[in-house]
Amino acid sequence: MVAYCYVEGCKTTKYKNKIENNKALPMYGFPSNVMLREKWINAVLSNQINAENPPKYSRICIKHFADDQLEQFGFMGVRLKKNAVPTLFPNVK
Repeated sequence: MVAYCYVEGCKTTKYKNKIENNKALPMYGFPSNVMLREKWINAVLSNQINAENPPKYSRICIKHFADDQLEQFGFMGVRLKKNAVPTLFPNVK
């Protein structure tokens, strides 16, 4: 299955385990928590036009989360902190 970053202008994809800088970039689905999901939608909406209702399996790549919103687990694992919200949109026009 191909997964693309939902952020407009971002070229990150998971297609046949495409890697960048010798590592696969994690992608995160929109949270099920209604309030947190709304924060994600508002963050993306402030940077693109059609973000009100993201499709069920939409993903946002790790490039859009600040380092303080990530936590290390295990030897090489990275996951989002509980209330992380995407804030970085470098590829948006």
